[in-house]
Amino acid sequence: MLLMIETFGLAALWGSPAKGANTAITSLCSMNASDHVMGIIYVGWPSQSVAAPLRPEITITHLT
Repeated sequence: MLLMIETFGLAALWGSPAKGANTAITSLCSMNASDHVMGIIYVGWPSQSVAAPLRPEITITHLT
């Protein structure tokens, strides 16, 4: 889902709720008390572009 959001030119960030925040989140979102929030995806417009990280060269070996 995060990759799909970024293909539209938006920025996305996955965040895990703080311990103990589930009750407040489910109440705010009108969810059942038995529901559990596993994560929150924040979506917005990026304020600047981010350079791709430097990655080591890949070495591929084949077993014969």
